[in-house]
Amino acid sequence: MSALSQKIRINDVSLQIVHQREHFGEQGTPDTRWIPTLGSEGDWIVISGDLRIRTSLKERIAWLESGLTIFFMQKSFPRADEWDQALWLIRAWKNIIATAAANPTRSGFVVHQKGQIETIRMDELRSTLVRDRERVARGTMTSV
Repeated sequence: MSALSQKIRINDVSLQIVHQREHFGEQGTPDTRWIPTLGSEGDWIVISGDLRIRTSLKERIAWLESGLTIFFMQKSFPRADEWDQALWLIRAWKNIIATAAANPTRSGFVVHQKGQIETIRMDELRSTLVRDRERVARGTMTSV
């Protein structure tokens, strides 16, 4: 097991943490490839600093169709240095584990810097997706 993949136990629950690069063997795997793959494998909870998954139509479609639960780090997370990112995750870890246990599929959350978890309104996200697909079909919106 490499440094990117770790097995841990929390409250008698066995978890395996796997970096995307390790699972897919390359850096920069497109979201539209890894999201459906993990969704079809099942039993994955994703923690991501990539907010495009929520905002880009192709990525959002991939996520909503995958059934994955994704925790999105707040938008300032990618700009933080690695130590601040680590501290951010440590603060939020218990909340992430508890929230993931209660919402194993088809959910989305934003993880704030002090560890608070905000629920993404999936019904609103899905209805937005339906409207966006209709706009793409009418030619009034590009699919990117």
